[in-house]
Amino acid sequence: MPIGGEPSPREVELMSRVVLADPYSAFDREKVKGILKEEDEQETYSYEKDNIGGLNEEEFEKLISERMLRIKFEKEKTKCT
Repeated sequence: MPIGGEPSPREVELMSRVVLADPYSAFDREKVKGILKEEDEQETYSYEKDNIGGLNEEEFEKLISERMLRIKFEKEKTKCT
């Protein structure tokens, strides 16, 4: 949640799909929180800002996909320990 306690537009969008009258809505709200946390932790890259090695766009995209795969493997590895 951003500073000031106001929900982000993304949080509002996701929470608008949760039916409060549903007895299992607490599970849905927890799922939304998990999605938002995962999105916050996800690294984002920009070719213009982050390309310091002089790679072309194809090489840069390959590097980013390998980086994301490595992050995924590290998360799985920590879950198993």
